[in-house]
Amino acid sequence: MQVNLKRVTYVVTGMLCAMAAVYSLGVYVGHQSAEQKKAFVGNIAGIILAQAESTIGDALKAAKELDSKHISSCSPDNLRDFRALSFKYPAIYEIGLFNEKGQVLCSNLGHMEQSMAGMGIFGHDNRQILHLMTLDRLSGEKVLMLNFRRIEGTAIRVAISPKALFNGFLQKDLYKFGYASIKMNDGMMVNEAGDLWRNQHQDSAGDIVSVIHKSSIYPITVTVEIQASVLPGIPFALYIFVYLGGAIFTVLIGMMIFNLSKRDTNLRSEINTAIKRGEFIPYYQPVINSGTGAIAGCEVLLRWKKSDGQLISPKLFIPYAEMNGQIIEITRNLMTCVRDEMAEFHKDNAGFFYSINLTAAHFDNKEILDDVQDIFCESVISTLDLIFEITERHPLHDIDTASLIIDGLQSLGSKVAIDDAGTGHGGLAYIQHLGVDKIKIDKMFVEAIDNNSPGAPIVDALINMSRELNISVIAEGVETESQLDYLCRHGAEYLQGYIFAKPMPKDSFIQFYNAYHREIVNITPRPVKKASPALMQTIAAAVA
Repeated sequence: MQVNLKRVTYVVTGMLCAMAAVYSLGVYVGHQSAEQKKAFVGNIAGIILAQAESTIGDALKAAKELDSKHISSCSPDNLRDFRALSFKYPAIYEIGLFNEKGQVLCSNLGHMEQSMAGMGIFGHDNRQILHLMTLDRLSGEKVLMLNFRRIEGTAIRVAISPKALFNGFLQKDLYKFGYASIKMNDGMMVNEAGDLWRNQHQDSAGDIVSVIHKSSIYPITVTVEIQASVLPGIPFALYIFVYLGGAIFTVLIGMMIFNLSKRDTNLRSEINTAIKRGEFIPYYQPVINSGTGAIAGCEVLLRWKKSDGQLISPKLFIPYAEMNGQIIEITRNLMTCVRDEMAEFHKDNAGFFYSINLTAAHFDNKEILDDVQDIFCESVISTLDLIFEITERHPLHDIDTASLIIDGLQSLGSKVAIDDAGTGHGGLAYIQHLGVDKIKIDKMFVEAIDNNSPGAPIVDALINMSRELNISVIAEGVETESQLDYLCRHGAEYLQGYIFAKPMPKDSFIQFYNAYHREIVNITPRPVKKASPALMQTIAAAVA
């Protein structure tokens, strides 16, 4: 079996792109899950830090309240004040006075004269606390000390139980698989909790999510670490959905591209078969001279009529044929068909012109010049009777080459027109640089004309510009009486549209042409007008 490398390349490329998209989605989901877990641990660290700051803040409030009472002795009333403050702020383990020698004078625990040298460091104003430190005393219990020096020579000391700073984790599972600590900024441990590292020593704990928060008020730092697997995040089922669904998506993309590439190959083959069978045929749409009302020529439009009589819309095959270069041979066969089937008609209608569409591919080389000469050199329809319309679905690849080809067509006596002027890739630049003979005003601009509008600026501009450049104007897509009247009054030389007739096969077109001229153009010159209902019924019957 022969392998189609082009198809394989398409499929592999498409699947790789799909896999990349799925992988990117998986990475994004993983990142979002990690961010959620990080935020969760960060919230816990924030709660612990806020609780610690609040507790230390309460101790500082108690010291300031005691200072405001100007207590300097250990009287029974003062001891009651110490005890009252310890009840008011439950986190306070001990609050009392000590002298400059570091001796505790008294506290809420009673009278005591113990040496507390080196307990505290005071601020630059000799009053405010600068540093917090831990101290082993009272049966080895570790306490957090806050020292508040007073001007009178005594100082206030507040001892905080480290257990009051935080109560461990909020949930049992987080305590089992997590760890939290409060340290002084100099590294001294204040308190810690959690079984994470003991559990990890026994069995690997996997990925750890760690967050560190440093207080902006006090010299303490909170660290929280929790095993990632116990943290809330994006459900594992979503990962399964992303990757399993992504795998299915990748396979479907591959199948779709395979089918499209197969269809692409089939369409190319079908078009080649249709060319050989002569299934591409011309339809003709009349072009009216606005000055005389006569049919001056026609536009030759490509149609695909299959052997079973089915008509394929041009939108379904012309863009593909242009992209693959098949339009060259199709156009060559179309011109041959026009030459042969319109020969008898043209003998009786000298000067009648035929507009034939050319695409960007026709202007890549001089092959079209050879085709035109070979087909029409000894034909009843001569090159003088031809107008070639440059369609702008794709841009011209080489303006200089295109200009030479246009000169060649004009040297044969043919005219060249810009189709759909102002709407395509080259737009008005083509009119300026290519030296064309005619322009066609697109239907979208003609539709702007109606009875309620003062004018159609783009239509007016194109007509005025063509008059300055001494080139003709063909307005296509004319469908209403108001459009017809406006275009005639403003000097559009030729008119084309459904108000006159739709594109028709050869026999129907000739029948329409003869009926139209019998009814409308018996007197010359005559203002142009649309076909009568009777004529339209004749046309409809002929086309059917």
